[in-house]
Amino acid sequence: MDRSSKRRQVKPLAASLLEALDYDSSDDSDFKVGDASGLADS
Repeated sequence: MDRSSKRRQVKPLAASLLEALDYDSSDDSDFKVGDASGLADS
């Protein structure tokens, strides 16, 4: 039952990541390449 719960949590997580990447790409004026690099490094 635990594995089922984990799999369910992974789906929304992956969707959130994809949405974040898509949003990042669309919001170029708000997000600077340097800032994005810093976030990834952290």
